[in-house]
Amino acid sequence: MRFYKLLHRILDLVEIYLKRSKSGWLILSGFSLILFRPISVVFEFRSGDTEILGSIYSLKPPIFIDAIQIVVGLSLIISGLYMAIKTHMAMSRKRVIAVELRGLNQTVDSSLEEAIPRRVFGYRDPILIDVRDLIKEKALEMTNQLPARFRQAKDGRDRSDLTLYAGGLAPVPLLFLAGSFIAAESKTHWMDWDRSKQKWTLIEEGVDCGNLTWPIIDGLNGDEVVLAMSISYPIDKTELLSAFPDTEILEAGLEQPFPGRVMSEECTHRVLNEFLKFIVTLQNQGVRRVHLAIAASSALSMRLGSFYSRRNMPELIVYQYQKGQIDNPYPWGVIMPGSEEEMGKIHNNLIPA
Repeated sequence: MRFYKLLHRILDLVEIYLKRSKSGWLILSGFSLILFRPISVVFEFRSGDTEILGSIYSLKPPIFIDAIQIVVGLSLIISGLYMAIKTHMAMSRKRVIAVELRGLNQTVDSSLEEAIPRRVFGYRDPILIDVRDLIKEKALEMTNQLPARFRQAKDGRDRSDLTLYAGGLAPVPLLFLAGSFIAAESKTHWMDWDRSKQKWTLIEEGVDCGNLTWPIIDGLNGDEVVLAMSISYPIDKTELLSAFPDTEILEAGLEQPFPGRVMSEECTHRVLNEFLKFIVTLQNQGVRRVHLAIAASSALSMRLGSFYSRRNMPELIVYQYQKGQIDNPYPWGVIMPGSEEEMGKIHNNLIPA
């Protein structure tokens, strides 16, 4: 592991000082000019040990050419050092914040920070929220600390000096909540875990997902609804009926399931915009609380949270699915922050006897 980190650091330095700023190439070129100047060489042809049959002399350049080469070499070295100092000063200002949630027992230890492309300029500042093996209350408490950790990482820096990458493998309510906190930060580059390739992947490298079908609303019974979004796999309606027996259920889903693959940026934006419009439609129908069940990738779950306008929309509770719990497969969720609450709160889904 130490060798891997050392190799990773060396490659980072190569990327910064040889590819990005070119300062390394200037310094190497300068030393090459100084150390490998033309010199006079004599080649003698002998017969035996004493008789010299002939000699060939290489041409030694005039001394002023030699001096010019030394001056040019020194100039390249000084220019390279100057560029290296400027690059180092820029690096000290730039921050690349890597937000990662780890909350599933089967989560791999492949760091999202290490998956950020080396071409991205700036000092890496990871924010790891590891909630594996924690009870839901403690896991929520750690996720609620994300805004404070953002403030600490930014440390008064200008937004132009900050780059944010985010992703995670954790319970859906925590991912959605983290996304709602990230929404207020700088431009975010979202990463998703590609299960087939077993690596973190940028959303830009995803594939199209097809069209999402939304329910037609023709009158609602009450001011609460269950919204089930089947993206990566179909949500079982019988399980929804078990968990929410007295609440109207609305189902949205892709025409074709999208399991284990990374969704393209274009398709993701389409889903996000349609989600936002549908929530507004529910609000216009008098809905005051939405119970949300999501079967989607981790990145999409976070981005849905980043799109949800918590101050101007109905109260939202995002639920965790527990496979195998027949009586109540959605036992708990997180109430998203609203106009009065700045942090998420645990909601235990108690089914009436």
